Amino acid sequence: MHDDIAAAMTDLWVFAADSGTYTPPVGDPVSCRIRLDKQATQEPDGLDMKVVGEEIRAKALLSELGQIPVAKTQNQSGGVFTVGSASYEVTEITDKDNHFVECAVREIS
Repeated sequence: MHDDIAAAMTDLWVFAADSGTYTPPVGDPVSCRIRLDKQATQEPDGLDMKVVGEEIRAKALLSELGQIPVAKTQNQSGGVFTVGSASYEVTEITDKDNHFVECAVREIS
């Protein structure tokens, strides 16, 4: 049953995500499918809200990555997701379960 669910999630992910690569700080890049979600960040401005930036999240299947992505620290670069010509450095792991990992990322190119 567990294998059936994992296989179904992988099949659906083909339609929900883009082809890309994950490059860890140490080791070889791996091909994977990545879904990027971009949202405006807002803060109060009197009675209104104003846009002050953009938050980007990357989501990938753990089975494709083979590891949990590495977040940037003061002493180490984070892993990098690349989709097309754009690259995104992992700044924080925001969610993880048995199938997916979601990361806060920042665009670096």
